[in-house]
Amino acid sequence: MCVWVATVIAPLLQAYRSLTRFATWVVGFYAAPLLHVVFTSVIAAAGFAYGFARGHLPELNVYITESLLLGLVIIVIIEVYLNDGFHRLGIRTFIPRVRFVNSMFEDGRLKIDREVRDYQKLLNYLTDFGKNRALYGPFHVAVVIATVLVAEYFFVHSGHGGLYLQTAIVTLPIHVLFVYVTADLHMGKYRSLVKRQLFFMGHEPPNEYSISLKLKFASILLVIALSDYILISLLRSEMAKSTGGYTYIIGFSAFSLALLMVLTVLFFSSIFASIKELQLAATSLQEGHDPDFYSQTSDQELATLSSGFFHAAQKVLNYRRDLEQQIREATAHLSEANAELQQKDKEIQTELDFAAEIQKEMIPHRHAPWNALQFGILYEPMQKVSGDFLNIYKKDKAIFALLADVSGHGVPAALITMAANDAFGAAIRHSESPAAVFREVNTQLSEQIKTQDYLTAFLVRIDDKLRITYANASHQKALHYRRKRNTIEAYDTNGLFIGAMADATDTYEEKTSKLEYGDMLVIFTDGITEQVNEAGEEFGLARLQEIVMQNHERSAQQIADAVRDQLHSFAGSSRIRDDVSMLIISVHPQYRQFIEKFNETVGAMKKRMVTDSARLLEDLWKMYPEFPALPFLSARIYYQLQEYELAEKHVKLHLEKIPGDVRATQLLAAIAIKTGNRSRAANLVNRLTKANAEDKITQHLSKKLQ
Repeated sequence: MCVWVATVIAPLLQAYRSLTRFATWVVGFYAAPLLHVVFTSVIAAAGFAYGFARGHLPELNVYITESLLLGLVIIVIIEVYLNDGFHRLGIRTFIPRVRFVNSMFEDGRLKIDREVRDYQKLLNYLTDFGKNRALYGPFHVAVVIATVLVAEYFFVHSGHGGLYLQTAIVTLPIHVLFVYVTADLHMGKYRSLVKRQLFFMGHEPPNEYSISLKLKFASILLVIALSDYILISLLRSEMAKSTGGYTYIIGFSAFSLALLMVLTVLFFSSIFASIKELQLAATSLQEGHDPDFYSQTSDQELATLSSGFFHAAQKVLNYRRDLEQQIREATAHLSEANAELQQKDKEIQTELDFAAEIQKEMIPHRHAPWNALQFGILYEPMQKVSGDFLNIYKKDKAIFALLADVSGHGVPAALITMAANDAFGAAIRHSESPAAVFREVNTQLSEQIKTQDYLTAFLVRIDDKLRITYANASHQKALHYRRKRNTIEAYDTNGLFIGAMADATDTYEEKTSKLEYGDMLVIFTDGITEQVNEAGEEFGLARLQEIVMQNHERSAQQIADAVRDQLHSFAGSSRIRDDVSMLIISVHPQYRQFIEKFNETVGAMKKRMVTDSARLLEDLWKMYPEFPALPFLSARIYYQLQEYELAEKHVKLHLEKIPGDVRATQLLAAIAIKTGNRSRAANLVNRLTKANAEDKITQHLSKKLQ
């Protein structure tokens, strides 16, 4: 059934729309609504008129029917003319309002190139269109009744003129209501278009309305009253007594009820459409979109409500736009500030990189052996710059080894390390006592450090007899591994933090001990022992001692590397939360035998016992390959053996460790002469001559070149 209805009604609706578009093109925008206005009104009015008249007349005369149709044709022609429907024939209406409205449309589409005041005037005319059309209703009825009365007077002479006039009076409200409702509904969408155009032009659409809803409801009640009046008159007439009279009355009742339903639907359709518009607009606004709401209604209450919602929506939208603009501006400011911060951060990072390079130059990451002592260094800052620092100072026949830890991290701590390093260097030049060095540095830093920062430190002096003197300023205890006993001792003394207070000067003390061949001294910061893993467990002193015991046969640097690797493995995914530093000083276990054989090798070389010296040299490389003097001794022996390529290789190794060494440079020049590279030899001799022209070996080399 539904499919059949849709199949039948859909083509009818499409045909009706096509007919409306065609009518708009032919007769113009203002006259086009007459098609359905007149059509619906005539059906309604004619039905009521026929129902009323038929109840009082046995039959309608043919002249009356023809005059009725003539009157309708006259009305249509007059309406088409008044609404400028003959403009294509060159016949224009005399009503300025109609001509203006038609000029604002082209083929049913609103023109968008007019002034604001034109659209405001157009909106007013479109709002009043239904009401103006309704005002023509009495004129329409008057024309029709006039033609009917003329026919009655000149041709029919039935004496029913009064009844015809009464029928016209009864029909008039029905005609006026249908003219108003259909005309007003037709113009709803065009009112919405004009409001949208005004808004797009930057002007608020005015709150235009035609009549009140109260009047609409009153008109429905009037139709009900008229229907009841006609029905009562039919029941009292002769029709009710005739055969089939009640059937006719029931039919008219059904027609009246249907007509009333149509009128009610037309009235409420505009109300429901307005409510639907408000609902969609509210939903759109709630979802954060522009509601694009321009009401079609002309009812006073609904127009006021729609206008109020429109104003509220615009305020919400304006507030949202202002907020979005503020957010955009704030975002732009934040972006600019972020760009500036990034630039500042880049500059700071560059400066930190520069500071880190300076600190790296200050802190040795590798150190050549000194006599029997070998050094292993572990230094890993938590950040680019560190609060830990270490250094090895050579003084006469002894060395000072220092490891210190400044409270805090980052740049402030790094600045203190630089000042402290200079202070320690100066103090060590003036003293042989670690405790005295602490006292002097504490006095100096207490005056320089104005913050709450301080440092802990462990300082040890080791002479060429392997005697040690050490002092501890609240630092981690140093560990002394004794090879003969395979045990570890902890070294500690009294002493407060350095730089915290000037009164701490009297707290520092020192102690002495002695290293044996194969022993090891381990100095470290708490960044190693207090590092935790994922479970919150600390690395601890016991684990560090175990690593030292297990790796005591390895070199000092290899042990430092083993501590680093096992520390990172222990930490796992936990971040390293402090600076990590360690200084290991080991005594070569075969140093005594090495020195004896080294002296024997030097003696054999001087006696030009090249075979013996070469054999002894091979043993030296096996015993202590890190010994600083070994490459130069090897170069001299290979020179005697006339193995100049090996001699040049070893003298270069020596110059890498001691750049500019005069004796090594002289040997390199002699090798160049022997191998025929005279240009290189000349360059080296010229450099030596500029440095010291009185040197006998340099003079000898110069004569050889000549």
